[in-house]
Amino acid sequence: MSQAKTEFLDRSKTFWNPGKTQDWIDMGVDLVIDRREGYHLYDMDGRRLIDLHLNGGTYNLGHRHPELVEVLKAGTERFDMGNHHFPALARTALAEALQACAPGPDFKYTAYGSGGGEAIDIALKTARHAKQRKKIVSIVKAYHGHTGLAVKTGDDRFSKLFLSQDTAGEFVQVPFNDLSAMEDALKGRDVAAVIMETIPATYGFPMPREGYLPAVKALCERYDALYIADEVQTGLMRTGELWGCTKYGVVPDIMVTGKGISGGMYPIACVLISEKCGGWLKEDGFGHISTMGGAELGCIVAMKTLEIVQRPEVHTMVRYISDYLRAGLNDIMATFPDFFIGIRQHGVIMGLEFNHPQGAKPVMKHLYENGVWAIFSTLDPRVLQFKPGLLLTQADAEEVLRRVAIAVELARAEVMGDQAEDGVMEAALFNSLIDISESPAAWRGRADLMLERARWAATVFDRYDRNATMRIVDAVAQAAHDHAAEFAEKVVAESGFGVAEHKKIKNELTAKPLVDFYRDQDYVNLRIDEMRKIVEIPRPAGVVFALTPSTNPIATINYKVLLCLMTRNAIVMSPHPAVRETSIEAVGVLARAAEEAGAPAGVIQVLEQPSIPLVDAFMGSDKTNVILATGGTPMVRAAYSSGNPAVGVGPGNAPVFVDASADIAKAAQRIVASKSFDNSVLCTNESVLITLPEVENQLILALKSSGAYICSEEDTAALRRFLFHPRGFNIEAIGRDATWIAQECGIRVPTNTKILVAPITQIGVEEKLSREKLCPVLSMHVAKTLAQALSQARAVLRLTGAGHSAAIHSQDEASVMEFASTVEVYRVVVNAPCSQGAAGFATNLAPTFTIGTGFFGRSSIGENVGPQHLVHWTRIAYNSDADEPFGQYHGLGRGFRGALPSAPADGVPGSAQVSQPVRHPSAASSMDNATKDELRRLIATELRDLLRK
Repeated sequence: MSQAKTEFLDRSKTFWNPGKTQDWIDMGVDLVIDRREGYHLYDMDGRRLIDLHLNGGTYNLGHRHPELVEVLKAGTERFDMGNHHFPALARTALAEALQACAPGPDFKYTAYGSGGGEAIDIALKTARHAKQRKKIVSIVKAYHGHTGLAVKTGDDRFSKLFLSQDTAGEFVQVPFNDLSAMEDALKGRDVAAVIMETIPATYGFPMPREGYLPAVKALCERYDALYIADEVQTGLMRTGELWGCTKYGVVPDIMVTGKGISGGMYPIACVLISEKCGGWLKEDGFGHISTMGGAELGCIVAMKTLEIVQRPEVHTMVRYISDYLRAGLNDIMATFPDFFIGIRQHGVIMGLEFNHPQGAKPVMKHLYENGVWAIFSTLDPRVLQFKPGLLLTQADAEEVLRRVAIAVELARAEVMGDQAEDGVMEAALFNSLIDISESPAAWRGRADLMLERARWAATVFDRYDRNATMRIVDAVAQAAHDHAAEFAEKVVAESGFGVAEHKKIKNELTAKPLVDFYRDQDYVNLRIDEMRKIVEIPRPAGVVFALTPSTNPIATINYKVLLCLMTRNAIVMSPHPAVRETSIEAVGVLARAAEEAGAPAGVIQVLEQPSIPLVDAFMGSDKTNVILATGGTPMVRAAYSSGNPAVGVGPGNAPVFVDASADIAKAAQRIVASKSFDNSVLCTNESVLITLPEVENQLILALKSSGAYICSEEDTAALRRFLFHPRGFNIEAIGRDATWIAQECGIRVPTNTKILVAPITQIGVEEKLSREKLCPVLSMHVAKTLAQALSQARAVLRLTGAGHSAAIHSQDEASVMEFASTVEVYRVVVNAPCSQGAAGFATNLAPTFTIGTGFFGRSSIGENVGPQHLVHWTRIAYNSDADEPFGQYHGLGRGFRGALPSAPADGVPGSAQVSQPVRHPSAASSMDNATKDELRRLIATELRDLLRK
């Protein structure tokens, strides 16, 4: 402890609370909290702690959640606390929001306090008025606060101190889970209300037996008493549902929420009151007055808190966090079964039970020393309150488990010594007063939440073996195939361009054929090279953020999702705004198919309201592992400059050369078929046709026979004016058919025209038609010589499209080789349509919708992007000396454990207890106990020292 902290603690005892300060010091906790961020606390000496106390759930969303900070700042520009006497915009808005998400339809009013104790007092007074009786029944060892009435309902430790214990028989306590005692207390019909913590927190989270809480509610109804649900520590999604009482099938008459509703940013607590109990609000609205209760700034923060906790990502993350921590804690408990004897859990409400009357205290101390803050249960110090936040990251959860194992080991040795044995509401409702939805904090908050959900999904997915992985992949591929035609039609209708029949083909090709191409590739199991004495372990990227274009949206979605699933990555898709609705629907179909086949929830997600600032937040987040960028050049460049690894596609502008040896008729047919395919929206389409004088006339005739219209000089000028504006290419022409473009240019063409061929005399910046054109317009240039043709092909790619694709139609291998060696691309398609061929669908190239443009195109990848680019390999390399033997790795594998087992929800019908892991003896079992203890102490000391650094 630093001198500064020592001096501060002395001042704390002098000027603040000498008893509490000294108690913490005596328990080995010299904590003075300084700055805080997320789920991390930093004491004044700079030590970092992972917060698992959360001040009773106050910091469910973490400390200083950026969206709550932002909404509070924005609120101060308009509001302050307000005047509690008068109707107030923020108070009424929050009351309306609470009514919309209340646990039952009969809730009508909300009364406010500044904290949970005051809110409990309001609830008790409300019940007494409604029933015109005084008696209140609560639970032995209950805790409902320290205020005037609330303190009487709890343990007498807190009431006796201030001479506040009940002396008139108005407050009766019965044992928890004892229905007979409850009925005895109620059957006199003189009780105003029973007040129940859904899961008693300060008592160490004992779980209600199955059917207990609904039976208490039934007894209240039978004996004409009200049921008050104290949801201060169990509400706001901590059980996996918004309110804990609804998880148990109870609809209370009055409900209290506090702590977490404040977001830890502004004090507020709320009492939800049903119509039948709210009579005093009509009779005398001044019956309860609270200057600070319902402060308008607090209401604004509370509305944003309600909105965040009801996001679907939060619901999924609560499940992941609870399942992951339970699995890890089960393993720790199996290691120390004589000391760590139980886990009480419902969602992220957890109590760890130890085999000693004060067992949780030394565990708390050693956790504190090892960088985790969790507190013992005041009314049952055998139990450690273990309260992870709703948004806890996977990395923090893993670190917590590692440190808990150390702390339990040390506490066990300290306590047991020689006795130890081996062994949803509408978003508009929340933003009606203070709208921060367009602020950087909101963008970062939304991005981080979706990405962290994906991180949890990826962590669980990494546990799946190849058979389970491929079942999911095949199910998603089948779903993509089954919906190929439907989404082709919908995309054309939504975007206004492209050919539905052709889009259907692309959608199908990026489903089952894509999977079949990679089916023999194993991205899950070890690769063992005995000759080189190397073992390779696949390591998925983790979380992939993927951009999709307007031109090929569904095919790109199918392709990127399947690549991620084959490599056990999670993916978040950002659709192009022009095809947003259909893209969202398509991603939803694939996500449902994946989850029905056993994939972790959240492994496929879609950004439903994409915007440039929001996409930037996703790309720049440190929770994104890699970006798959397919779209316009600015977006791809933004991906590369985001600071995260990115795999992007460069622009196309493919030259196609037809030489004298080519089969001219076939060449023309293939070029027209390629350029007209889906109205030329693939970036692999031919852009500039280059040929020689001796081929020109025959090629023009063949093009006409295949459905091309050859433009006159005037037609070409009209096309140039229409397609290229001072600001660039006319996006209205993208994916439009040839006859539509001709009509817009005033060119009369036959109705069966498939493409427009525009002869040009030069290639370069002066000729706009030598640039990329995502429409069925093909420029044609006749070079004088072969050398000039090759030079012009290079010139096309210097304008744009370097590294992308080119095509040649030739029967001369030497001509093909010279062309391929001259053009600066990484794909040269021979005697095939370039649109399909470069993408791997008319050649044996890898099928793709992300074209790597390599060094020529300023990209790190030059091949067609595939699943191999989303997984890296950890390589175990042995000494190359022949005398050093290589290990036997066949059959070892990684021990894939599959999906996380569901954590229990004690007392909820149908929720089975999780079986405890069985400890199997190992070769180390022959080690004597003294040696084991000595090794454990050495390892624990070493780890503790490392973690303190």
